Amino acid sequence: MTQVFMDIDTERFCRWLMSLSVIVLALGFLREFYIFQFGAETILKDLRQIALDTEHCLGSYYSSVLMLIAALLMTAIGQIANPKQRRIQWFVLAGIFTLMSFDESISFHELMINPLQPVFSFSSFLNFAWIVPGALFTLIVGLAYVPFVLSMPPEIRNRIIASGALYVTGALGLEAVGGHFYSIGGYDNYYYIAAFLLEESLESAGLTLFATTLLT
Repeated sequence: MTQVFMDIDTERFCRWLMSLSVIVLALGFLREFYIFQFGAETILKDLRQIALDTEHCLGSYYSSVLMLIAALLMTAIGQIANPKQRRIQWFVLAGIFTLMSFDESISFHELMINPLQPVFSFSSFLNFAWIVPGALFTLIVGLAYVPFVLSMPPEIRNRIIASGALYVTGALGLEAVGGHFYSIGGYDNYYYIAAFLLEESLESAGLTLFATTLLT
């Protein structure tokens, strides 16, 4: 069996990831500031390409890439992990992140909103109804992986817990808050805009921290 070895400057790669995350977020914030100051009826229009709360834009594609990087790193870690049970856990987690990456690109989870809302009469904080099955799935996976995470070295374990907390707080917690403000004032509600900007910031921070942790 042929083995392939790769020499990667992990510190430089981590710096690149963190810098790219900051740039993508900064562009998203700049876009909202521009719309607030000048509106969308200018030569630059609404700068949709760098928006953070829009499908098929730089922010969603970058998050998708971060998830795919994490999935590839977990696959590589799984190849050398011992015992065999750990390999399976890494591979399963890599598979979940791969599906999350595809979902981030095509926004499949948002297709659940319209079918679920009338059935359960979701509103306010549950206005974006996909967070209900999303929270259940996160809870199940989180509980299943508690022993796995706790068995890791303290520094790695703490960073993984922190990255998960950041991402879930943004993806589910701030999504619920944003849904509440959206139900009150729509997309132009300043509270909704603040909520989704914070949401995307936490998600990006969580994914970046997780990917850089895996690189160690």
